[in-house]
Amino acid sequence: MPKFKLFDKVELVVEKEKYSKLGLHKGEIGCIVDEIVINNSIEIDFPNLNENSEFYGDTFSIDIDDLKIIK
Repeated sequence: MPKFKLFDKVELVVEKEKYSKLGLHKGEIGCIVDEIVINNSIEIDFPNLNENSEFYGDTFSIDIDDLKIIK
């Protein structure tokens, strides 16, 4: 398991129904906004979502196994 740090850029590497219901899809790029892992999940902001999305600017709890750090 990689060590996630505040403001690390991450990519969502899976396509899951629980994420697609939120408007998130495989390949989305986000940023760690809280480095504390709770129940194997971490808070991510996905600022590149469509500006017309009602979720624009919100954060989501994402399973750390579904993310990879982008260098």
